[in-house]
Amino acid sequence: NNKDPGKQFAWMRKVLSHCRDNGTQAIIVGHIPPAIGNFRHTQLWRDGYIQSYYDIVKEFDNVIIAQLFGHLHSDEFRIGLVDEGTNPTANFTMIPSMNTPILFGPSITPLHGNDPSLRLVKYDKGGAGSGPNGGKYRLLDYESHRLSIGASDKHWSRLYTFSEAYPMLKEDGLSSEVFRTIVESMEDNRGKESPALQLYRSLMLSGADGNDHSAGEGVNVNCDSSCRDEYLCTLQSATSAGYDNCLLERKQSWIDNGKSIFGLVVASLFVIVAVAFFIIRWKKKNKRDDYESTPSVTGIGHSDELDAKDQEII
Repeated sequence: NNKDPGKQFAWMRKVLSHCRDNGTQAIIVGHIPPAIGNFRHTQLWRDGYIQSYYDIVKEFDNVIIAQLFGHLHSDEFRIGLVDEGTNPTANFTMIPSMNTPILFGPSITPLHGNDPSLRLVKYDKGGAGSGPNGGKYRLLDYESHRLSIGASDKHWSRLYTFSEAYPMLKEDGLSSEVFRTIVESMEDNRGKESPALQLYRSLMLSGADGNDHSAGEGVNVNCDSSCRDEYLCTLQSATSAGYDNCLLERKQSWIDNGKSIFGLVVASLFVIVAVAFFIIRWKKKNKRDDYESTPSVTGIGHSDELDAKDQEII
């Protein structure tokens, strides 16, 4: 069945329906994520499978408390920034807005220049009551531990804790709202790479420095404006088509902003020239008036003809 290999989607819907009917929750754990990779920006699932997966996740969004994947050998996440609709016929080229982000665990294998790493995820029950977290499980935080293979004294140690690296973590835990805030803070800071994106890239390889073959990963690898656009589009794209469209939109936005800035500069120059021209004309007029005014005996200029008495005195 090309639409549902092994009837996995039917099984997934059945299990999530059971959870919802019985007032329980679910964590989705998988290997290859329904997104694009960061290294070659390859689409990892077929379009139809991506469509089916996000249709189900959107339908049971209030049941799912986490989506945990691997495969990419790097410490990453994906997040939906826009809601492309809840209609099953919606075309999910971008990751839709959901209550939970998609978290990619790092790798034990140092295959892509990364240090061996693992993640310890902390979760808790929201407690009793009728509040937003009452009686519901949620992910609170996580720790990343790594083995520095470049060190002479090799031992496992904690690399970072999410809540310490990203202080915008709130009481609602690892929610999509927190990750959307992180992505928004990754936008350029006055034309330069933002501290948030620098931090994210530095942690992707679990503390390893990175090199020219690590696709912009690692703190020591330069990431120009094109590289930064690629990161921001990768974080929210479900398909290659969505990724390409995202890059085009960001490029067009840069062009439009450039045109706006150019128009503002031209308008400002026009105003400056007009004001300067007015001031020059005003000064010339004052000088001409002073020169053309007729002096009297008292030295006071008159605009009218001198009277006869003045002429006799002169």
